[in-house]
Amino acid sequence: MTPYPTASSTVDSPAICFGVSNGYTIAGDQIHLSADLNILDSEYAASAAWALQLWALDTPFVGGELSGVKVAEIRLDPLPETVPLSITVAGSTFVMPPAGVRDWSMLMVLAASEDGDFRHIHAFANYPRPERFALPRILGNVGYQLTEDQIELTVDAIQNPRDPANMSGTLSLELWALTAPYAGGTFDGIPLAGVVIGSLPGQGQQLDLRTTAHRTPTPPGSWSLVLMLREWTLAGYVTRDYANFETPYTGEAPQTSNPVQVTVAPEASPVVAPEAEAPAPAADTTPPQQHPNEEANPVQSSETQNPLGSVDQTEIVDPPRAKDNGTSIFGRFWKWLGF
Repeated sequence: MTPYPTASSTVDSPAICFGVSNGYTIAGDQIHLSADLNILDSEYAASAAWALQLWALDTPFVGGELSGVKVAEIRLDPLPETVPLSITVAGSTFVMPPAGVRDWSMLMVLAASEDGDFRHIHAFANYPRPERFALPRILGNVGYQLTEDQIELTVDAIQNPRDPANMSGTLSLELWALTAPYAGGTFDGIPLAGVVIGSLPGQGQQLDLRTTAHRTPTPPGSWSLVLMLREWTLAGYVTRDYANFETPYTGEAPQTSNPVQVTVAPEASPVVAPEAEAPAPAADTTPPQQHPNEEANPVQSSETQNPLGSVDQTEIVDPPRAKDNGTSIFGRFWKWLGF
């Protein structure tokens, strides 16, 4: 689990609590958040900045310090001094689901900022049903072999588990050196090698990948190596799945990894050959999935609310790549590799 850089935590005296309902809707790479709010301290509510957040956690939140992956955040407009006692807020933004194939406990949070960092939690609501995001994934064994200037990457299979009409963005396999094993959230490390492998249609998979790429020098020290499957989105390349290698890499002699087994069982689907360029995505008629939390009476921040449905993401368009578009580390990396 990747903690938020400055840990969010609940306040002793909340100024706002959630009202009758709250929920989220995911459509493609966009998410819509909404919540009813009850104002408890109008003076503080009008003086603070507020954000509505959705988090993915290992277990339901019970208060205190929050550790998880922030999936989305909506900055709210300033509240007037004469704010009504009950209001409804809503907004849409880009969704950033955590990498990996697993179930997550979902949490809605209303956080205040007094110093530009939204980490003072005034209200929260757990969603009882776990969430599993439909993301491109790695199947079977993965491995690598290092030589002086090259890296060979091996993967049994990659798969797009989305609906058949739901084309992925351009996918890439990247080997990274990190200071600690990767856990599915944000990360900071050194890219060692990367290979673009094209797009996959929904329910498609590519088997027995064997690719060779030039490697970048690794600074001295002990590193945790992780193979990431990443997808091109409107926000640049985003990690969708990963496999950590147990043996640390010291950056010295050439090495061969021990195979790592990815434990998610493959599903029956057609084999798709890699493509030089990502094709235009097919239209997806799957309706957006809505996830309301509703009660007859307002709930307090620590209460469990009504179940939500599972997410079935719609298409992610593969846009043109722009220079210096917010993914500069990867832009420079791919340019260095000659892509």
